This record gives sequence, structure tokens and C-alpha cells, in this order.
Amino acid sequence: MTKQQILDLFRNDAVKMRILEVVAAADLGDWWIGAGFLRNTVWEARFGTGKAVPLNDIDVAYWKPLSSYGVPEAQLVGSIQKDESNPVSEEEERLAHEFQEQIPSVTFEVKNQARMHLWSARAHERKPYDSAADGIADWVETATAVGIRIASDGSLKLCAPWGIQDLVEGIVRPTRPELSTWTKERAAAKGWYTLWPELRFEEYENGSWNR
Repeated sequence: MTKQQILDLFRNDAVKMRILEVVAAADLGDWWIGAGFLRNTVWEARFGTGKAVPLNDIDVAYWKPLSSYGVPEAQLVGSIQKDESNPVSEEEERLAHEFQEQIPSVTFEVKNQARMHLWSARAHERKPYDSAADGIADWVETATAVGIRIASDGSLKLCAPWGIQDLVEGIVRPTRPELSTWTKERAAAKGWYTLWPELRFEEYENGSWNR
């Protein structure tokens, strides 16, 4: 399966295109819908029985600099780290609510990747992400670290920092070696191997990103 064939899966799916159009209309600039929205679509097309997997959370990843929120950045970072009320979380919640009002059948998870290193640093050291794709690249599995969006010219674009080989071949691989156990447990808990028995786990393999 090629990148174009992946994009065609979405172009030919009215429900998923509607979701993409609703998020695109928010004009977030640097944004993608990622994780299961894309991963499950490809795995169902490659390994499924023809029965569509229900859409659950729609993961919207965008990037907006913390310096643009009108609050001293050090103060904003402190509020985020303490899980206190802050304009970044308020913006994320507002966007999720607006998207869900338009498509109430699914739940939207909206996260500004400019602040996500503050969360992930609890588990491992990470520099601040400098784009939505940078944040996506640090998601748990290579096949989950993918995204899709509608560009300003109306075309569909794919984000695959680790390439699409693992996604297309059904390989469940952690993006970092320390995530190996979590990756195995996640796959089992989510029932991936029951839905798609052809999937297989493989250990972390050091490689360069493919933007």
C-alpha cells in the first residue's frame, strides 16, 4: 500500500472526510488528525474482515507556540505542569467542544503539541516539540505516530515521521526502547491482535525520521 492509496481510503470515505473538514475549518495552521483514526483505517483495509472498526477518540494534534497565549511563558509552563487552569488547556477544551458539537457521534481529543513535552517528561526526558509532526513522532508506536490533514489547497497530506512501512506491514513497534513493555500491553489491552491477527510485535529499531 502506497501513501496515495492510504490517502484514497480517506478521500473515498464520506464520514472521515467530514471529520477532516470540520477540523480544517478551525484554521489551526500546523495540525493533523492522527493515531487510531489513520492507523485503524489502514489496518482494517489491509488485514480486516470488511467490517469497519468503530471510530472512538479522534486525536487532533496541533502546534501553537506557548509564547502566543498572552501569559509569561514561565508562568504558563508552571500552570501546565501543576494541572492548573491555563489558556492552553482552555483552548484545547473549547476546540474539542466545537468539533463535537458538529459531529456528536465521536469524541475529540485536542492537544497542542507545544506543551506535550511537559507531560511526556514525566516518563522520559524530551526537548520541547517544535511542530505538530515533532510531537506525533514521539507517540507510542511507529504505526500510531502518523497523521492526516486537509491542506489549504484541498489536497490530503500524510504525516509519517517514521515512514509508513510498519503501518502498512502491520508491525507494532515502540518509538523508543523504553516503551517496549507498554507497547506490548497496549496492543493486548486494545485487542489489536484479535481484530487483526496478522499484526506482529517487533522491538525498537533505531532509524531516522521521514518527514
